[in-house]
Amino acid sequence: MALESAQKWIKHIHNDNELGRKLLAIPQGEWNTYESIAKEHGFEFSENELNEAWDLEFGKEELNEAELDQIVGGVAGGPRGRSAAMGVRG
Repeated sequence: MALESAQKWIKHIHNDNELGRKLLAIPQGEWNTYESIAKEHGFEFSENELNEAWDLEFGKEELNEAELDQIVGGVAGGPRGRSAAMGVRG
């Protein structure tokens, strides 16, 4: 049930650029803030369920060596980078 909610959330944020921008403004690691916004919009799921929904929607991606170096260096979010995860378009 919560996984289904996470899947619907992904579709919802892909269609709402303003919401996507609001989500992008949340500092990384602030799951509680992100979760609160999702609940305000009628969606409830855990961070793990959102990650699982993401994998189902877009497939799992392996990181290449350059991406791993960026993550270790603290400058990138990898394939689940926040702009991609939030579904923000231009």
